[in-house]
Amino acid sequence: MTQSTHRPPAHTPAQHPPAHTPAAQHPPAHTPTAQTVGVFTIEYTLFTNATPGDDIQFGMDFSLTSTVKKSLSQLIFPAVAVGTNRPGMWNIDNHNSRNGPASLIFSNAEHGTITDKPREITAPHQGVKTTKFAVYLVDLQTGTVQSTGVQFGYSINTSDTTPRTIFTGFTKSNIANEQKALMQARFNHINFA
Repeated sequence: MTQSTHRPPAHTPAQHPPAHTPAAQHPPAHTPTAQTVGVFTIEYTLFTNATPGDDIQFGMDFSLTSTVKKSLSQLIFPAVAVGTNRPGMWNIDNHNSRNGPASLIFSNAEHGTITDKPREITAPHQGVKTTKFAVYLVDLQTGTVQSTGVQFGYSINTSDTTPRTIFTGFTKSNIANEQKALMQARFNHINFA
C-alpha cells in the first residue's frame, strides 16, 4: 500500500507535462513529500537548477527509513555519470569501504536510514533523463539481502523550455537478476531471501 502526504502532479509519473503547462499544476519546488510502501518511508524534495543558457542540474534530497531498522543497500541507475557510478546500468551507490556484506551497505545506513542528496548535471536539449534507485534490507549477521525492497526515482525533460524534475514513483521492487549479480560481484557469499 502506498500513502502520500502530498498529491503528485496530475500527469502520469513517468511522463513529463508539455512545456506549455502552467507551473501552477506542479507542486512548489521545495515542498517536502512523504510516501510509504510496506516497511519503507521516503521523504523527499525535488531539485532543479535550469538557468537558461547554462547546464541543467537536477536531483532530489531524500531520507528513506525502514521500520525494520536493518542495514540498507542502495542501488542507483543514473541518467548521467555521477562519481564512480556509470550511467545506464545498476551501480552500488555510496557503499561502505569495508569487506564482506557490509561493503553493500550505503554509507551510514546500518540502522535503517539513508539520507542522500543526489545531483546530476547535463546540457540542455538532451531529452528525458531518468535516474532510478532500488533499496533492499541487508542482514549483516547472516549475509542475506531481502529480495523485496523499494524502487523510486526522478526524471527531467531537458528539452522543455522550463525543465522541471519530477518524481517517478515509490513502489515495491523485487530484486532483479542484474542487481543480484552486481551484489555478488562485490561480495560473492551473499544470499537472497
